[in-house]
Amino acid sequence: MEQIADWVLVAHKMLGFATVGIIGPAALWVTVGGRAHRRLGLVYIVCMTLMYLSGTWFTFTLHDLLGYKFLRNFSFNLFGYSLLLLAWRAVPLKRSDGGVVTRLDRVAWLGLVILSVAMMPLGVKRWPMFVFGVVGLIFAWMDWQEMKGGVLSAKVRLDRHIRYMMASYYYVVTLLSILVLPGGLKAKWAWPAAVGAVVILVLTQPRLRERFGWPRDATAQAALRFSTLLTVGLVVVALYQFVAAGTLFAGPRD
Repeated sequence: MEQIADWVLVAHKMLGFATVGIIGPAALWVTVGGRAHRRLGLVYIVCMTLMYLSGTWFTFTLHDLLGYKFLRNFSFNLFGYSLLLLAWRAVPLKRSDGGVVTRLDRVAWLGLVILSVAMMPLGVKRWPMFVFGVVGLIFAWMDWQEMKGGVLSAKVRLDRHIRYMMASYYYVVTLLSILVLPGGLKAKWAWPAAVGAVVILVLTQPRLRERFGWPRDATAQAALRFSTLLTVGLVVVALYQFVAAGTLFAGPRD
């Protein structure tokens, strides 16, 4: 059983490294909405699903059931994966059904609220968990404002897809930050959320761009390129640690 666990851990690390270092940045670097973007997005979803399943297995096997680390990892990973599912849900809404709000959308909204509230008490011991709970509730409030009319416009549907896909991307950046930055630095859990919030605002809020005189296409391209370069920088740190320590992500099993 221990040999299987070691094999799964190695596979999880390698898949995660490929997802955050290659697939995710490539999906943002190519023309958004094009065929390559869609195909890379699908690969990203598959890889993230495999990572979530293996990460959940680690949560159940490496930590005491209902202990703090178990609750923290279980809720945080489920939160990150739910962002991806919400982004994926926005794709069929954007393409086929005219944006009619369905029971599935309302159930997803309720799940986001419950999960966000559940993470907040965990912030007593690790304050970034409280931050993630607040972020989740802000997203839920935005969703409620968008859905209460019963129909999502094309602009809103696109913004939802961008919002949740970029939130999912910065969730992956958070995972990489946790692994490569010093163990005692709790801010390594939270700074990607702050950066991601600015990127999402720039991409989805035309009034903000107009206020500063930022052209839409050039600003969007700059925000996406910045996101990919940020990830590449963390990957370089991870590679340096690999060369120095001989092990990819040599930190404790957190």
